[in-house]
Amino acid sequence: MQCSWGKHAGICEKIAMEIMASSLYELSQITRYGIAEKYGINVSHLSKRFANDTGMTFLNFIDQEKMHRAKLLMEMFPEITVDEVSRLVGIAKTQQFRNKFRQLFHVTPGRYRRELIHKHNDSLEDQIDKLSRLNQY
Repeated sequence: MQCSWGKHAGICEKIAMEIMASSLYELSQITRYGIAEKYGINVSHLSKRFANDTGMTFLNFIDQEKMHRAKLLMEMFPEITVDEVSRLVGIAKTQQFRNKFRQLFHVTPGRYRRELIHKHNDSLEDQIDKLSRLNQY
């Protein structure tokens, strides 16, 4: 990431790091307006510079971070529903969440979740099978 903002040089790195280090709740609350106000930058200037410096819009960066967090949530808690994951990452409309997830990962969140559950069940069955073979000796 190259930042060439004059007196604001290096700020896109700070903003990106702040977003990536934010808690799930903080991430769900981040807006362009809030970040612009915090750093004393005009919102449109922030949007243009962020896109120039990172190669993606500010909103796309936020959405991408939310989708990566959603994927982690499903990996850690496969029993959680897609609706719950959507709300936890701060996307109120589940269909919008599904579209963004599918666009980034090329699989729907429901299918991703089902595959995780299937893998989890398979690994449990493998462990049970190994234990039962051990008990035969």
